[in-house]
Amino acid sequence: MRHTLTSPSLAFTFDTVGAEQLTLGFRDEDVDYFGRWRSPETSHAVVCFPLLGNVPGGRYLHGGAEFAMGQHGFAQASDFDVVDLDESHAVLELTDTEETRQGYPFAFRFRVRYSIEGSTLVTEYEVANPGTDDLLYSVGAHPFFSCPVDDEGPALGDHWLELDAPAGPDSIARTFGPPDALVAAFSEDGRRLALAHPLFADGAFCLTSPPGQRVRLRGRGSVRSVEMDLGSAPYLQVWTRPGEPFVCLEPFYGAITSHPVSDVDHVWAERPGTNVVAPGDARTHRFEITLHR
Repeated sequence: MRHTLTSPSLAFTFDTVGAEQLTLGFRDEDVDYFGRWRSPETSHAVVCFPLLGNVPGGRYLHGGAEFAMGQHGFAQASDFDVVDLDESHAVLELTDTEETRQGYPFAFRFRVRYSIEGSTLVTEYEVANPGTDDLLYSVGAHPFFSCPVDDEGPALGDHWLELDAPAGPDSIARTFGPPDALVAAFSEDGRRLALAHPLFADGAFCLTSPPGQRVRLRGRGSVRSVEMDLGSAPYLQVWTRPGEPFVCLEPFYGAITSHPVSDVDHVWAERPGTNVVAPGDARTHRFEITLHR
């Protein structure tokens, strides 16, 4: 089911299936900053839980047993319960079931909170452990941003990312394409990354992110921009489908599979960066998206 949240400035629509982010824009104009040009074949802006990306061969080991899990986990196909909803705020909830435990042997309560504050969309993920064993998970977002946002805007190749904290070769956590091409796309001071479709010919790239990193998506000649506060996200994954006019800026909290695959990528508890929640505890992750024009 779809719901729309509003503030005096913004309107945001989401779907309870996958807690998917559908549209985001200013209320006084018909311009969608989220995936305006997205084709039906393109994957959607769903929540990634309890896995980011893939495990090798779609299978992993935990507690001496083998389990199967598809790309980005099962939350993307799950219909979340709405446990709180008002004009500018929503809380969605997903809990473990007999079906989820067949592929993910953990008790959990996963909540997604969306709220509109002025011209900012705030997203919070809360992962609680109601069980008696440690809860191991990863979680992340998959928002699409239109390039161009409107009919007069610049194409993807005329966009760039501005970073508050400089990045460079040492910030590349993973890339499926030629590393040299990605390194060459950074400005000399490491605060600007030029976007171009060839960077994504072989897939996404992932950058390490210091706490509180802010990233801005800008286009040449356009007054419109998007600012993302990554909060505590240790990674920012960037992706597009070659030839399509959008870019995904994906805050990732947890483990990412190595490229090439390492010996520990198929062992759930040994995947570097995996979040651990003790019985009775909870963890919260937050990021913000602010629109400018």
